[in-house]
Parts: sequence; C-alpha cells; structure tokens
Amino acid sequence: MLRTFSRFQVVITDRYHGTIFSQIVNTPVVVLSSADHKLSSGVKWFPKEEFGKNIFFAANLEEAYKLADEILSRKGKIYKNPSYFKQKYYINRLE
Repeated sequence: MLRTFSRFQVVITDRYHGTIFSQIVNTPVVVLSSADHKLSSGVKWFPKEEFGKNIFFAANLEEAYKLADEILSRKGKIYKNPSYFKQKYYINRLE
C-alpha cells in the first residue's frame, strides 16, 4: 500500500488511513471534511509548522480540487516530513 501512495503527486481522501499512508511516504494530501470524528481530530495531530506543506484540509470537494491544483503546480517538488515517519514506518525500497 505504501508503494502505491508513494507514486502519487497528491491524494484527496476523506479517510484517516489515506492521510497516514500519504504522510509516511511524503505525498501531499488534501483531507476532505467528513462526519468521521477520527479524521477531523486526527488531522490536528499534525502540527502545521511541520506538516503544513504536505497536509491540507478542504471543507468541500471544490476546495479540495483547488488545493490539489496548487500542489500539482509544484511539479513534483517533495517536502520532507519530520523524521518520525521515517524512523517508525518508512520502507527503504520506496526510495
């Protein structure tokens, strides 16, 4: 699953696992608002100072598409997340 997420330039999701998998492999993610309390509270676990270039929150699908377009305009530039994910989850085969 991580290999798959590592191939994307951006992920739009309304699921917490999509958010986590994306962040493990430094893929930017747009989190779409949902009724799932785990998702809305879980996104707050990622401090904006450290994850602000890789995690975005959208109130609706239109906003999610706009954010995805902004991310795609980076033309593949990768912003590395803090080393927590690399230490705990990263698989060297993805490099």
